[in-house]
Amino acid sequence: MKAFSQNVRYALRLLRKEPGFSIVAVLTLAVGIGGATSMFSIVDAVLLQPLPYTNASQLFSFSNTDKDRGLSGIDVSFTRFERLQQNTRLLSSVAAYFPSSVTLSRSGELPDQITSAQVTRSFFEVLGVSTALGREFLPQEDSPAGPAVAILSARFWHSRFAGDPEIVGRAITIGGQPTVIVGILPESFRFPLQQPEPEIWMPRVFENPTMSPAKVHSGAGYLQVIARAKEGTSVAALESEVRVIDAGYKKDFPAFADSTEDLVPAPLSESLTAGVREPLFVLLTATLGVLLIGCTNLMNLVLTRANARRREIAIRVAIGASRTQVISQFLTETLVLALTGAVLGVLLAQLLHLSLRLLPPGTLPRSEEVGLHGDVLLFAVFLAVLSAVLAGLLPSLRAFGRAVQEGLTEGSRSASSTRRTGRARAALVAAEVGIAVLLLSGSAVLIKSLSKLMNVDPGFNASNLLTMSINFPGQRYSSAEQELFIHRLVDSVNAIPRLRSAAVNALPLVGGGAYMYFCPENWPCKGIGRDPVMSLREVTPDYFRVMRIPLVRGRSFDDHDDRSGRKVAIVNEAAASRFFQGQDPVGKWIANSRDMQPMLIVGLAKDVKISSLQSPAFQEVYTPHQQAPLQFPTMTLIVRSDAVNSGLIQAVKQKVAELDPGVAVNNISMMKDLVSDSIAEPRLTTGLGFLFAVLAVLLTVIGIYGVLAYSVSQRRQEIGIRMALGATPRQVIRRVLIQGVGMIGCGLIAGFVGSLALNPVLKSLLFGISPRDPMSLAATLPVVFLVALIACYIPARRAARTNPSLVLQSQ
Repeated sequence: MKAFSQNVRYALRLLRKEPGFSIVAVLTLAVGIGGATSMFSIVDAVLLQPLPYTNASQLFSFSNTDKDRGLSGIDVSFTRFERLQQNTRLLSSVAAYFPSSVTLSRSGELPDQITSAQVTRSFFEVLGVSTALGREFLPQEDSPAGPAVAILSARFWHSRFAGDPEIVGRAITIGGQPTVIVGILPESFRFPLQQPEPEIWMPRVFENPTMSPAKVHSGAGYLQVIARAKEGTSVAALESEVRVIDAGYKKDFPAFADSTEDLVPAPLSESLTAGVREPLFVLLTATLGVLLIGCTNLMNLVLTRANARRREIAIRVAIGASRTQVISQFLTETLVLALTGAVLGVLLAQLLHLSLRLLPPGTLPRSEEVGLHGDVLLFAVFLAVLSAVLAGLLPSLRAFGRAVQEGLTEGSRSASSTRRTGRARAALVAAEVGIAVLLLSGSAVLIKSLSKLMNVDPGFNASNLLTMSINFPGQRYSSAEQELFIHRLVDSVNAIPRLRSAAVNALPLVGGGAYMYFCPENWPCKGIGRDPVMSLREVTPDYFRVMRIPLVRGRSFDDHDDRSGRKVAIVNEAAASRFFQGQDPVGKWIANSRDMQPMLIVGLAKDVKISSLQSPAFQEVYTPHQQAPLQFPTMTLIVRSDAVNSGLIQAVKQKVAELDPGVAVNNISMMKDLVSDSIAEPRLTTGLGFLFAVLAVLLTVIGIYGVLAYSVSQRRQEIGIRMALGATPRQVIRRVLIQGVGMIGCGLIAGFVGSLALNPVLKSLLFGISPRDPMSLAATLPVVFLVALIACYIPARRAARTNPSLVLQSQ
């Protein structure tokens, strides 16, 4: 320990004497360690840390798959959930939930929409969570006609009720009816499976406001199912049991909507992070590449510095210093630099963590858990130690060997030793260039993919389009009353000059909506569960005009398309192409498989992106909101205006309040922002990938400059003699550039080959582009070459300015 402390003090003295070297070394490592630490902190929180529940490894999620349609992740029906719950032997408890929203009304305040979830009584038991205040749901509260009760999240309790413990046992108005608060969840409770996280939890999942009881009990999927396996249960055993239970379900209910689907279990953590696992590991690998370049730069700096200290090292060896002592001194010096860089790197990582708060909810699961926790700080220390060893070991061995070989003789440095050192530096620089090309080519492919994605036509015009949720207070509104309210609201908003409005049950690209089984004319109708699935969108007459969705043929809806008239529908091109095989669908009929009441197709609409910009167009049916609409607890009002401002928003909210002050208006957004948010995840991946690629190129440029600058300084005498014998500055520049281009060329070739080999790992992250896209790869090489050439030119120009007379006089 005494020797180590002496080494540390000596290292600090040396580093203070050479501030330029120290600053460059520390900043180089800070960039590499900071990037790797920031990405590890995200990977750790999202992928490596267990979910914040008791024995989280025993938790599983369940969803349906339809092999015939190639669909997975399908919601589970209430009937299927009950069958699993009643027949399992390997699961200790099974629960179900579905996301919802409710209207909270308080005296003297405007109603507000609150994110909520309806859950089974066993929900908190499965997660191993107990209320901090009050209790969980009782059996009678999770039964038909049970009392209205709710459990609040701690955040909601503090923000809306100031943490008043007396709220437990009192009734508040939720969804238009008095609801007793029976419990408050712990401060630490999180539920990342639903974003935004629920603030109110309510029982009775069998009461879905968008579905009739008959539909709920005939296999309609709308539930998320989670369960806790008994200790020692393997995934294979659980899958086997579920297959047996599922086979019995299909045999007993062959006509149910989900009878052609298969129930599949998966570890809960995997189902939560499946969509982000690959991009996060790709980005972590990229940051390690940046760190490797930083270590290479530091190694080159230490090699250069060791050469300048060769006489000092020779003296230490001559007076008895062993190889271990010399190596320890070098490693101590690089460790001091690396730990200082790690401190700065951790600060840089914290800046990235703060930027995660700007992401739309749900972009990165568990993002609120990302932080500089103990294991993250240990990882940063590990990287610092590893960097110190990588950067200091080779120079220390080379320095000791040279000291033993050359002794104390001034100028005894051998030409072969110099050449070996030069080749080592050149190889390290070539490796840096190769890594930079690899990262930049991957970034170029991601950028081109994102560009294509951003240029995808969503099928509507999102400019100057304002959206807002209209939330009806629960049981106060029947279907007919809701229809009348929406009709009056649209007319009232349209009365405002230069505004045009419409309403829809769910916006495209935002989620939600309804998927149902339909039977088109001349199609072999087989009933629910076997007929084609189509997206159903209930709209008011001006929907297509306000959204600017073109109608290819036929007409739009009008006020005559009400309950008294014939049922009508509009289909999109995807539906027409699949079900009418090139024929004009206008004038034909399509029926909901549940009631088989024909709807006359009066129009053909252009395709609209429904779930994401990446997904192909899906078959879609539009129906008039006035014709026996489903009762959705929330409708979306869309308003088109030449200029959207706070005054316009206030005017629309005032129109809602005039019709019913108990109806809440929330989620006010511009449609173009919603479209942008729909690609937040690929934009995040691309942005971070580009950032790390730029840092890699920057560090590579620093490395190239450092190696050539040192080479020029070592060859100052040779260059002076050459110029004295007649060499021109241009010839000197050319000679230095040739040396640099040789290193760069080797790196470019290695990077290009590496890109061809490794870029395919990005395939699942790309849209409309090959991972080996020739244009992206071709653009990468000249960029790196030109930037690297500039780094070569600076020391080359300095060499050309050598004064040969001064060089000769110094000899």
